[in-house]
Amino acid sequence: MRDRSQYTVGMRQGETRRIGNVWHLISCMLALTATSEANTTHLTEEMGARLKERLDGIARYSLSGSTELRLTELREEEINAFLRFQGARHLPLGIADPVVRFKSRESIQVDAVIDLDGLKDSRQYHFLDPLQFLRGQLAVSVGGRLRSGNGQAKLDPEVFQIAGIQVPIRILNEIVHYFAGTLQQPLRPWLETSIQLPYNILEIRLSQGLAVVVQ
Repeated sequence: MRDRSQYTVGMRQGETRRIGNVWHLISCMLALTATSEANTTHLTEEMGARLKERLDGIARYSLSGSTELRLTELREEEINAFLRFQGARHLPLGIADPVVRFKSRESIQVDAVIDLDGLKDSRQYHFLDPLQFLRGQLAVSVGGRLRSGNGQAKLDPEVFQIAGIQVPIRILNEIVHYFAGTLQQPLRPWLETSIQLPYNILEIRLSQGLAVVVQ
């Protein structure tokens, strides 16, 4: 058996009911995020409910005190169904229609529609700033690598597009900072550093269409 005590994080009573906080990780990635090429028309509320059950199981296991490793499979289509139905209210204000895709080991792409008007009103521009020409709700996409281990995770963005046009990663960082501030419980933007995974999660293993949560 593997000793996981060093990764234990404080749990408050009732935190299991707030399992949506696990998806603040994805919510931040949505704040990172061309219209999705993935077919999401088949997504159903029942698919999202299946994911919700697995998320509840992750939270319960973190309270169990067990030292045995536990693997939980999270399927891409169920994650996207959860984000469309059960998880929509957990998204930062101004982000809609999120789609997450796991493309290979460590490789992830997140697409969404974001409202840039709030961000534009909160910043000053110089004449070369690409955002000065953009307004309203636009499709955005981020592709990169999600690396995790020892209870930590870090997203390394590689490509960022707004309306199909590649823009500098520094703009992505601004968007993350802005939308993280719109959450009811603002998160420290984590593009620059690793974050502590919640619920005693040790790592998240990615493969085509699948994420495996290791506790």
